[in-house]
Formats: sequence, structure tokens, C-alpha cells
Amino acid sequence: MSAPAIEVLRRNLESVRERIRRAAERSRRDPAEIQLVAVTKTVPAETIALLGELDQTDIGENRVQEAADKFGRLTDGFRHHLIGHLQTNKVKKAVELFEVIHSVDSVRLAEALHKEAQKQNKYISALLQVNVSSEETKFGITPQDLFNIYSQIKEKIDNLKSDGGIVISGLMTITPLLKTSETAEVCRPYFRQLRELLAQLRRQTGDSELKYL
Repeated sequence: MSAPAIEVLRRNLESVRERIRRAAERSRRDPAEIQLVAVTKTVPAETIALLGELDQTDIGENRVQEAADKFGRLTDGFRHHLIGHLQTNKVKKAVELFEVIHSVDSVRLAEALHKEAQKQNKYISALLQVNVSSEETKFGITPQDLFNIYSQIKEKIDNLKSDGGIVISGLMTITPLLKTSETAEVCRPYFRQLRELLAQLRRQTGDSELKYL
């Protein structure tokens, strides 16, 4: 990659980090609490490697096979996030590749991930995907079923004690696709609802591991 292209990447990353800093300060939050994940789907490994030089080591892929093809060409030091839908037949490879999985949407998937992570003696941070917009085309747990599904998952994984496994670390959602005439403000109610669901889940369960949105 040419030097000018590298500088463009640096400037863009600095701009995003500055926007995060300002948003955090407006909300009276510590910017260090906010974790930036660079979505690298369709991006070649050579470009991703530059992110490591810029101290952006959390990267997200949405397809297991595409990630496998690229991660083998990267040096150690990255934290790999799976941000796409995961089928149970790809669980073994997903556990090999990723440290964080953002899209756990069923008891069956959670149990399969937990058992495979134990086989590989690896801990995986997992987020429960919630379909707050109630769109039929989206995966995810309904808000009404969240507490029940969480409880079932916890019961399953708590009964499978050994080294490794998944840790339920928070919630994730995907908002509706914005129309051309809409601004990002349209998405705020969905993210607000997710935050309220996390707070409610923490109150009901006392689970201090539930940290991330």
C-alpha cells in the first residue's frame, strides 16, 4: 500500500477516535470504556495489518471462511470479533478463529459454542443478539424472550464446568436500515431500548459480566 493511502487510513482512524472522545464527554463517560472494533470484511489482510501498526487491534469479520483466509496472513496481537450470523455447523472453526462472538441468538448455538470452547480450552466472550426492531428478516432473541433465553443459556453452561467456555458479556442489536431521507437519530430508540434491556437484565440476575452493548 502506498504511503498516501496509509496516511488516509491514519487520518480516518484518528477522526473516528476523536468523535468517540467527544461523544463520551457529552455523555459524561470515560472514552477508555468504549471499545472500537474496525469492521474488516472485504478488506485484504495487507490493509488489516496496517491497523495493528496504528494500535487498532480489535477487528470484526462477518463470515467465518473469509476470516480464516485472512487471519492466517496476520501476525499475532489482534483480537478477532465475529459480527455476522453464525450457523452451528461452523462453530468449531469460529471458536478457533475468534475471541468475541457478537451474534449468539439461541440456546442451541450457545451450548454448541460452550462445548466447543471447552474442547479447545479457550474462553470466548459472547453477546446475545436481540431483535429490538422486531423485523422478521433479522436474527435475534425477542426482547420478551430475553430473560428466559439468558436463564436457559446460563443453566446449560453452568452445568458444563471445566476449563474454557463462553462468557455472556452483553447484548447486541442491528437496527433497521436507514432510508435515504432519514438520519442516524432514527436509530437512537433501538439502542436506548437495548441499553435499558441490559440494565434490567443486570438488575434481575446480578450478573456483573454483562458489560457490553
